[in-house]
Order: sequence, then C-alpha cells, then structure tokens
Amino acid sequence: MAENLEQKTESEFGQLFKGIANTFIGAGAIGASYALLGTTGLAIASAAPLSGRIVTKLAGNDYTGRNFRNDTLAGAVTAPLFVGILNAVTRLPRYYGIDGLVNILGASIPAYSLGVAGFTLAAIPFFTALTYPIGYMVRNKTLKGIGKDFSENYWKSTKKTMLYLGLPGAALVSLGATLPYLAPYLAPIYFGLGIVSRAMNSKEKLDYKKLFNPSTYLPNFLNPFYIVEGLASLISRAVRSSPKPAAPELSPQPAH
Repeated sequence: MAENLEQKTESEFGQLFKGIANTFIGAGAIGASYALLGTTGLAIASAAPLSGRIVTKLAGNDYTGRNFRNDTLAGAVTAPLFVGILNAVTRLPRYYGIDGLVNILGASIPAYSLGVAGFTLAAIPFFTALTYPIGYMVRNKTLKGIGKDFSENYWKSTKKTMLYLGLPGAALVSLGATLPYLAPYLAPIYFGLGIVSRAMNSKEKLDYKKLFNPSTYLPNFLNPFYIVEGLASLISRAVRSSPKPAAPELSPQPAH
C-alpha cells in the first residue's frame, strides 16, 4: 500500500512539472504575440485561454495546463491572421476613396467609419474559414474529420457570429480605426467578445450560474480552497505512507 501511495505521489509531481512546462509554453506564446503584434496581438492571444478556461469551467470540466498550452498556441496562431484582416479592413475604405462625411438621419457620420464597419462584417466569413482548422484542432487534437465537420457546422457558426457579434465587433473595429488613441483601451471588449464567441460555439451544455463563482476565473494556484484541499491531501498521504513503528515485543513472564 505504501508503494502504491509513493507511485501516486510521484505521478502527481510529474503532472505538476508537466503543468509548469505547459504554463511556460503558453506564457511564451502570449509574450511572442505581444512582442510581434503589440497590444492587439496580446489581447487576441490572451483571450483564447481566458475564454477557454471560462467556457470549460461552465461545462463542469477541469481546465488543465495542457488546455492552457493548446489555447495559447491557438491564440498565437490566430493573432497574426486577425491583425492582417484588421489592417486590411481599416485600409480598404481609403483605398477605394471612401472618406468625407455622410448625413444619416440628420447626423454627420464619417464615411470612413461606416466603410470600416462594412468591410469588417464582410470579413467575418473569411476570418471564420481561416481560423476554423485552428479551433477544430484545439477541440479534437487532430484534423481528421475536419472536412465533414466544416461542411456541417461552418455556416451555422458563421451565421451565429455575424448575427450576435457582427455589429458590436464591426463597431469596435470602426471605433479603434477612427479614433486610434482609443485602441489600447478596447482590449477588455475584445476579451468579452472572445468569451461570448467561445461560449456561443460550444457544443457542451453550459451552466451560466458558474459565472458568479470566483473559481471559474481564478487558476488553481490562486484559489485558496484548492490550495488548502491540496495541502491537506498531501499531508494525509505523507502520514499514511510513513512507516509505522513496530509493536514492542512482550518478554515472557516467569511462572510463579
């Protein structure tokens, strides 16, 4: 029994080191996105593991170091695609001469802003198609069967994205392009849209009441309940695996 406990403890330490390695890989991917693409890259790469953790916890599952690593790597790959499309939709209106002011219901609105919003909406199906293999790989750990899944779910997912996230997403990109000094402050909204998108396209049943539970957001090493439980478990195993003192031998008593 003591040998089994030792093997279990060694396995847990092995998992711990794997978790640390996965965390470093994920952190490196986020850092690289920030170094190469600035705050937008940071927001996109960080939104992937944050939304992944929240949605995974809402589904009642554990969010592991491996999940964190996979999500951050997926976010790091998605970030340059997002930035490339973002640059395109903010430059195309001026390329086509869309500028000046437009009068809508008595209000003067920059035509450039409307152009950016329109190109952003038009780019959603293209962006969804480009990033579909990335999301499929994260969910299934393989690209096998992606053709069938794409044909069955791509347009459903794209329609939901355009219906529920298209207008706020287009407004966000348009605002950042029209007023560039606001762009660094829009990251929290990118986070929110990323979480909504991940939840909306999840195939699992989600318990939204868990949104009010701090453990949904806090990683295990910051969760005091998890720490106390883990320490108690380790102490209990150490006590049970420690060798017990042998019972004292009774010397025979002389007969009277």
